Amino acid sequence: MRLMLWVTRRLLLTYSPEDYRYHARFAVFGYPTLFSVLGLSYAPAPSLESSLFARALAAKGLAPSAIAAQVDREYADERIDIDDPATVTRAAASAPLQASARAAGGEAFCTTASCRLFNPHRKPEVVRSMVEGKLCAAHTAFFRRRGAAS
Repeated sequence: MRLMLWVTRRLLLTYSPEDYRYHARFAVFGYPTLFSVLGLSYAPAPSLESSLFARALAAKGLAPSAIAAQVDREYADERIDIDDPATVTRAAASAPLQASARAAGGEAFCTTASCRLFNPHRKPEVVRSMVEGKLCAAHTAFFRRRGAAS
């Protein structure tokens, strides 16, 4: 099986007819799998805590740039540095893993939050799974079985 990955700095959007709006994405799974570096920064939602913190700062009348700077300082673990090649490489490598797991008959997404095949929706989850994570035991075994079969 040949895996194709198209990486772009353009923002990827998908339209949802259920809520009549577009959603930013960092990956669209298919062949080829599309991965957006810009989407890696903008698509995942911030944690609930950092969102509430930002709203509290806005209620105090702070400018958007000051709010962003304070949120970055207070919630540094949520920052996804798209100018860091290692961060982008690790995150981008997770996308074809997910697509290949699905194509090989397995589940594309994992329920283990630290697995690289976890389907993250918030920035802390992206960092934990796609950037810092490793394959869980079940997906490690799955890929070993698939590798031995080819």
